[in-house]
Amino acid sequence: MSLQGQFYDTKQIIDKADSIVKSNVGDSAYKYLKYDVHSYYEFRTSKNKTQYKSLIKNSYTKGHFVQADVRFELSHPVLQGLIMRISVVLDSALNLKDSIYLNQIPNFLLQGKSCDFITSEKVLSIAKDSLKYKGIEEIDHYIDYNSVFNRYVYIVHNTLTRQKDRHGKDNGNVEVLFIDAVTGEVLERFESWYGPIY
Repeated sequence: MSLQGQFYDTKQIIDKADSIVKSNVGDSAYKYLKYDVHSYYEFRTSKNKTQYKSLIKNSYTKGHFVQADVRFELSHPVLQGLIMRISVVLDSALNLKDSIYLNQIPNFLLQGKSCDFITSEKVLSIAKDSLKYKGIEEIDHYIDYNSVFNRYVYIVHNTLTRQKDRHGKDNGNVEVLFIDAVTGEVLERFESWYGPIY
C-alpha cells in the first residue's frame, strides 16, 4: 500500500477477503468456495470521480481506493449445478464493512455435517401426493434458494397444457410446488403460465 493509502496490491485484498470468508464459514464449506472473477473495487480519480474496476489478481488498484466487493462462488454436488455467491465488502483500510450474508450456504456445510437434503426420489413422492392435477408429462424438479422462505427449496413443475404460439414456441399452464429441501414440507402450491414473453 502507498504511504497515502491510495492503492493496494490486489492479491492483498483478495487474500484478506479469503481469510475472512474461511473464518466465517469453516473448513467444510470453504473447500466448496472459489474466487469469483466478477469481484470489483471502487476508487476515486484525481478529479474526485467515482469509478469501478474488476479486481484482477496480481495487479494494483488505481486512483484513491474506496472499497472492494470481493465475491466467492459456492458450488456443491447437492446444488445440482446451481452456483451461489458470497460477497465480502472491505472498506478503504481493508476492514470488513458489512456482515457476510451466509444464508445461501446450506446449514449442513456450515455445521460440518453430512448433507441433510431430501433425495430426488423423496421429492417426487411428496409431489405425487401433493399435486392437484394429472400432468401431460413427467414431473420436473430442481433445487434453488428461495429468499422469501429463506431456505433451499425443490421447485416442482407439473405441466398441465402445451400449445404453440405464433412463433412456434411452447407455452401453457403449469402447477408448481415449493418443497422444503430439508424437511420435505410443501411450502406453497400454485398454478402459473410458462412460455416466452415478447
